[in-house]
Amino acid sequence: MEAIGVASSIAGLVSLADLIVVKISRFYSLAKGAQAEIKELLLEVQSLYGVLNSLWLLARCLEQNHDSSEDDSASAPRMEHFQTCRKNLDFLTKSLSKFDLDQSKTLAATRISLKWPFKVHEIRDLVEKIVRNKSDLSDALTADGL
Repeated sequence: MEAIGVASSIAGLVSLADLIVVKISRFYSLAKGAQAEIKELLLEVQSLYGVLNSLWLLARCLEQNHDSSEDDSASAPRMEHFQTCRKNLDFLTKSLSKFDLDQSKTLAATRISLKWPFKVHEIRDLVEKIVRNKSDLSDALTADGL
């Protein structure tokens, strides 16, 4: 996988993860009695954001120092890892897009508590998927390159 293509793909994932963290954070801060699973989802997406950001920085460095004679494909994250991560982040983005948090805090908190799009078991499933994504992608950080 070429570093230039990887860097731009990762940049999109970083932006999505950032958007999701902001939306979940707003919900979590406004909702009364927010469930532990929501906090766990927030923490895992924040952690994934950190891994993606680190990968993006690594890809940018490799892009600048690209040596076409080297092939680190054995240690590189496979494109399917990025695609799976994108699929999970797209699902979260679409599900959370129903929140309009620009209204007054009281009204927003009421609307959010009634519209939270996930059940407890769905949050647990999402957390498991995010943990797998994070694990797959963080393995690339311990390797010598993308």
